[in-house]
Amino acid sequence: MPVTVRGYLTLRPIIGEKFEVVITPGSLSLGELVEQLSNHFGKELNRWLYSSGTRKINKSSAILINGSHYTHLPEGLATQLQEGDEVALFPPLAGG
Repeated sequence: MPVTVRGYLTLRPIIGEKFEVVITPGSLSLGELVEQLSNHFGKELNRWLYSSGTRKINKSSAILINGSHYTHLPEGLATQLQEGDEVALFPPLAGG
């Protein structure tokens, strides 16, 4: 079973409704997946994914694994993905 990546809001046109990545359990971390997505989808995705001029995740963007924000996981971006995991990507939100 693959890892499913879903883009929400303005990311849906970039990533699509559902993008699947086939992995061997324990062979890919969330950070490595983000890097692969960055390379695959290019500057359109990178514009919201990284802080301007850096390769650091934009603090206003949300990356969730199975509903948990990566910053709330003990290993953060180093969290190893498992078959069947769902990764959700949300762009930075503005409002008041």
